[in-house]
Amino acid sequence: MDLMQNAPPGGGTFNWSDSVEAFRGGQVALLIESDVFGPWIEDASKSTAVGKVGYAPPPDPLRSAGWGHGWAVSTVGTKDDCTKIVAGDFVCWAASKDMEASRLAEGISSDVGRVSTLQSAAYKKLGPAEYIQALLDTNPKTNLLIMASPARPEIGDNLDLALEELFTGRKTDIKATLDKVAFSAEDSLAAVK
Repeated sequence: MDLMQNAPPGGGTFNWSDSVEAFRGGQVALLIESDVFGPWIEDASKSTAVGKVGYAPPPDPLRSAGWGHGWAVSTVGTKDDCTKIVAGDFVCWAASKDMEASRLAEGISSDVGRVSTLQSAAYKKLGPAEYIQALLDTNPKTNLLIMASPARPEIGDNLDLALEELFTGRKTDIKATLDKVAFSAEDSLAAVK
């Protein structure tokens, strides 16, 4: 909460894009982000922070985070075995070494899904060595990024709203606000058992 007093105007309701743009514009000094962060920050046509950023892996222990964005095949959209096979084939093609190499050839260096891509000569030309090493150092401790439960959307929405209310000053009792979220999460989890 003390850090929020030093946030840019409107920081209490920032979304991902707002945070990145504030960082690129020099309004934010520290940001914890995923693999897309480096290429966005090092884009000289859009960022005033090019060459001024240090990159490091997150501290240990890293129980539920990581750098790689995932692929998913919808159970609703894949109602039969044929559709599941086609969807699986698409994911394999889209995340293949050839596709990542093709994206790198076009200068697209975000949303990397392979360690081999990070270690490639083509990727090393597109990003600072310190950034690449931070991603490589994070990989061994990477785990699932999103809670695997049907209750997750409701729990996440409730937590997001509570944090926004705290960050914007609409609520000031941190413990009571977060306790309410915790009790609500327990109810949500109990409802899906």
